[in-house]
Amino acid sequence: MQKAVIFVSVILIGVFFSTLSISQTTAPKKTVKTKKTSFKKKQKVIKNNLGMRFVYVPPGIFYMGTGDRACNARKHKVTITKGFYMQTTEVTQGQFKKIMGYNPSVFKKCGANCPVEKVSYYDAVEFVQKLNELTGAVRYQLPTEAQWEYACRAGSKALYNFGNDFNKLGDYAWFIGNSNKRTHPVGKKKPNAWGIHDMHGNVREWCRDNYGTFLPNPVADPLGTSSDPNRVTRGGNFIDNASENRTAYRFKDGPSNKSIGLGFRLIRLK
Repeated sequence: MQKAVIFVSVILIGVFFSTLSISQTTAPKKTVKTKKTSFKKKQKVIKNNLGMRFVYVPPGIFYMGTGDRACNARKHKVTITKGFYMQTTEVTQGQFKKIMGYNPSVFKKCGANCPVEKVSYYDAVEFVQKLNELTGAVRYQLPTEAQWEYACRAGSKALYNFGNDFNKLGDYAWFIGNSNKRTHPVGKKKPNAWGIHDMHGNVREWCRDNYGTFLPNPVADPLGTSSDPNRVTRGGNFIDNASENRTAYRFKDGPSNKSIGLGFRLIRLK
């Protein structure tokens, strides 16, 4: 009888420690799952009927530019007073054709999910106007240069939105070092911290601003200058080098210019 009691006690002790062990190994998994769910709930994403995805960019303050004279990017403090939604990829050939009725791209064989290119500033503006007409409200715009850089940085102060190591650029961008001198489908490279893809490389992107010199004083919601007829393009493209794909690097193009390296993305106001 005594042996039976001892045997049962051993079994119960074994079950207790087994249960405790399971509890200790499963607890961390529940914590990780909770964190992931919480992060997704914080992401505000809008998708329209064209399949365009927009992620919410909150208002904030950042330092725009780097002080690099080569691209006229004097560092200065900028306040973005209102949040907006940034398109998570560049406008694709398929999206452009649905609105405009044609596809101007040189790299048509790349496919409908590749960025539209060979579009002028005026083409991009016309696309925006037609899209707004379809929605019945002024919801879409080209980003200002400040909005573009703010969204690209996603809180980063580095040369690229992922850091300062240009050897990692190929993980985030199609540029001269990996593109084989052609465009590629959007959204295939790693996004920045806010979930926005292709802010470096693939195609340069038209901004609303006329090209102008940055002033050193702090500004809020800047819109460039009206004295220069050229327009700002940002982001670098598939034939630009690593330096030209830096976050703060600025380009200027005539508004009628159409090249295989020029495309655009949109912002949505609400």
